[in-house]
Amino acid sequence: MDFDLKIFPAAQDDYRQIVERINTLPSGAAAPYFEQFNEMFEALREKPGARPVAKDLQLRLRGYRAATVKEYTAVYVLNGNTVEIRRILFTRRQHEGIL
Repeated sequence: MDFDLKIFPAAQDDYRQIVERINTLPSGAAAPYFEQFNEMFEALREKPGARPVAKDLQLRLRGYRAATVKEYTAVYVLNGNTVEIRRILFTRRQHEGIL
């Protein structure tokens, strides 16, 4: 059974900014990013529970899970049959107060 995928507006903005950054890379370097993001979105549709719970205690207590593509982490929750991607963040950034 495939899950529905809902990308929240904040995550859409995050992704747009990531695409802008990636598009500044040489074309050969940018392609793997797009491939891996597409693979991550598809994997979340198929098996969202296979990804680990968020490392941050507060996020974990709120049911967040994390999926990583290179140096970016998508944080999401399962809501029934829907995967809700809330943010896509630079992994090394402080996340407190963002979600």
